[in-house]
Amino acid sequence: MIYRSPAEADYPGMQALDLELARLENPDFDKLEEKERAAMLRSSLPALLFYARSEHSFVAVEASSLTDDQPSTVYGFVLAQSVWMGDKAIVWVSNLRVHPDAPPGCLPGLLHCVTKSAYDGAVYEMHLAADSHLEAIATREGYQDVKSKHMIRYLGSRNKL
Repeated sequence: MIYRSPAEADYPGMQALDLELARLENPDFDKLEEKERAAMLRSSLPALLFYARSEHSFVAVEASSLTDDQPSTVYGFVLAQSVWMGDKAIVWVSNLRVHPDAPPGCLPGLLHCVTKSAYDGAVYEMHLAADSHLEAIATREGYQDVKSKHMIRYLGSRNKL
């Protein structure tokens, strides 16, 4: 498995994964109104185009997908962006999606990628909207449970806070 910034060839796989997981998480997903279904998905083409430029978003694909222009098997993806808070920048992880049959290292690998990109970008605070399936791994990766479904990780010297 390799991790890289999302490429246009990855978008259909990312959208299919997001839709598949939405259906698994909500068995009545297809019965919802179109507007509600669209609001539950984070993988619209405009969103993917935006996050692909954020420098903090990554896709986990099969190791044979070495070029950006060929379709690939998408095991998971993380959509994140740097946000200026007025006095500091943070990296906001808005969506982290991993297929249930993905290799075991996929989720920690995606978290590691976004953490490294934040640190390399001199951003030392990360925020993650943590679903129940993410909490154990996020905690192992250094995120602190601040309140329900919201976790923060401090990097560098900010880690001592």
